[in-house]
Amino acid sequence: MSRKFLRSKVPASFSDGDIGLAMKDGLREIRFNLKRGAHKLVEGVQTATHRDDGTARGRLGEPLGLAVRTTAQLLRTADHAAVDLLSSDGHYRAMEIPLCPSATYFSAEHAIDPIRLFTRDHHWRYRHLLSLRGTHDLFVYEQRIERAGQQLRSAFDPAKAPAAPAEPWSRQQLNARIVLALQAADVLTPAIDTPEAGEESGLNDHAALCVVLAGELAPLLSGPVRQQTEMALRLADEACSTHQAAWARAMASPTPDTALAAWMTFVLRYL
Repeated sequence: MSRKFLRSKVPASFSDGDIGLAMKDGLREIRFNLKRGAHKLVEGVQTATHRDDGTARGRLGEPLGLAVRTTAQLLRTADHAAVDLLSSDGHYRAMEIPLCPSATYFSAEHAIDPIRLFTRDHHWRYRHLLSLRGTHDLFVYEQRIERAGQQLRSAFDPAKAPAAPAEPWSRQQLNARIVLALQAADVLTPAIDTPEAGEESGLNDHAALCVVLAGELAPLLSGPVRQQTEMALRLADEACSTHQAAWARAMASPTPDTALAAWMTFVLRYL
């Protein structure tokens, strides 16, 4: 299942849900870049008004630095308050929802609005993974995750996909297809002030695999939900970093879904 094939299947028209997520992503991206701008402003003023040893340059150095830091802190406080009041994703943001295998969102148990639940869950898996990695210059597009889920869901509908599987896919086969769908969706994009170095492309593949692998690992771990989520994401990140050459070969093979499913089965057996 190539990236070109997956992109060709993405719906061209917008639904109400598409428009809602497009607006949500737009507002999030504005907040994302404004917060980065505020942080860079504080760093710039600090560099301009203070020496290397931390002492202020001139009489206005410290007051100006304090004013900028206070303003940036107020912006962050207001932003966090708005998120807490307006966000419907609070439980996912706080890691209060246990991670589950990604494949379960495409089973009969999730017959009610499965794609929206899949979208919300995996959006926050991406964001928590980036946070745990200390990566703050990449933005996660929720709408692109939903499009990937819609494309994959259509593969189960014989009316929309004549080549739908004659036999049910195994869980790891389905997980592999979810990884490839997320990979093809280019969920991650760099901040507007980040040079186009192309590094996000490799991390996009890595993150797509991590968020799905973490869903298989979390139910095997003990402890509070937040601890399970963090540990599952860290273990998945470590496994994907350690075995990058192997899964990269799987993704580049003539049958990436089969090869990737075999790699995931192997990793889960021995991790």
